Amino acid sequence: MDLQLLNEITCQVNNPIGSSVVHNYTWVIPKFSQVSLLTPKPQYIQSPIWESPVCIADESGYAYKKVNWRLKLHPNGNLESSQIGHLSLYLETIFPNDALASARVNVNFYIGLLIPVQQGEDRVLRVVKRRTERHEFPKVKPAWGWPNFCTKASLNDKITNDVASEEIATLFPHNQQHFDDDTLIVHVVIITPNPCSNSDVNEAQLKELEALRKSKNELPFSQALNNPTFSDIKFLVDSRVIYGHQVILAERSHYFKTLIKNDWKLEIKEEKEVQIQEVDYDVFYTILIYLYTGILPEVAGETDLLKVVKLQKLFNDAEMRKTLHVDAIHELIDVIVAELSALINYDTWDNLLLFGWERDILQLRKAIYRFAKQNWKVIRETEACKGILRDANVDLVEEFITTSR
Repeated sequence: MDLQLLNEITCQVNNPIGSSVVHNYTWVIPKFSQVSLLTPKPQYIQSPIWESPVCIADESGYAYKKVNWRLKLHPNGNLESSQIGHLSLYLETIFPNDALASARVNVNFYIGLLIPVQQGEDRVLRVVKRRTERHEFPKVKPAWGWPNFCTKASLNDKITNDVASEEIATLFPHNQQHFDDDTLIVHVVIITPNPCSNSDVNEAQLKELEALRKSKNELPFSQALNNPTFSDIKFLVDSRVIYGHQVILAERSHYFKTLIKNDWKLEIKEEKEVQIQEVDYDVFYTILIYLYTGILPEVAGETDLLKVVKLQKLFNDAEMRKTLHVDAIHELIDVIVAELSALINYDTWDNLLLFGWERDILQLRKAIYRFAKQNWKVIRETEACKGILRDANVDLVEEFITTSR
């Protein structure tokens, strides 16, 4: 097809936030209906290549490198599995030439489709579809996505929505008025841990992580949490009050922002405590610490198993407060998974495996399978292994055996 039709406007930003690097990339495709006509099924168009630093794992270990990425869009679907009237969308990792055959990249990523629409005298962007996924991209199969990302008919719906209006305003502060009607916009967010937060880091990186933890009291908002001075929101958790600040919570978390604007509006206006139920004080306070500082405090416990239990409770509560909007809660979940992965040993692996399966944490399960494969001669004789094989879900047992041995 004529590539001159694709006058892509791209922007990319790397933001180290807390224990994650959040990378944004935007691909603007003008004259999309013409592009669609010129790209019959199963042909595709692809975005320009962009660069993002991630952790590459292989049989020799881990290394943080800059790798290339690109999008593949089938305007009329791909031949194998897409339904009639759907478009297919895939994200692809382009590994370095010297990467081993066993190389893999594990990231969280978000993809959204947007179109410009007229709203009165203003021109705004509408979110057509948004999807979030955590996936490991192996070198042998570097592309992954959705054969049925959304229907083509949904691109013609001109009804506006407010799902991501503030996100859009941040991405396109000046450009919304300039997009033509027949424009398709693909926005990608890739989230990967900072080197100092990965569970398999070297000694120098562990020292850096420890230094970050010790310096949390020097971070901009660490002194503000639970300080009644200038506090404008109070939480009541387990009969204990926590003083907070709406602007910090709303800026860091879409979940808190939504509740502050809606459910908690009356309590805030009347200066009453917002009651937080069905969560331990320590768990909720730890989440607030991360929102204020970007640092997860070190989890205390007499044994690794007790630490695992505390982190699991924290994961469950953070997962409950996660929304489609990529924010600090998403980062916190990634950090918790990294901390859990760092606690994999002979005493904890079976507990973590069951937890990773029940909560569908692929990154954690794969870390456990690597541990089991490296220590299979010992693992297979343990009561924990026999219990997994005897009592666990059939699909889990099959995955465990085929991956670990």
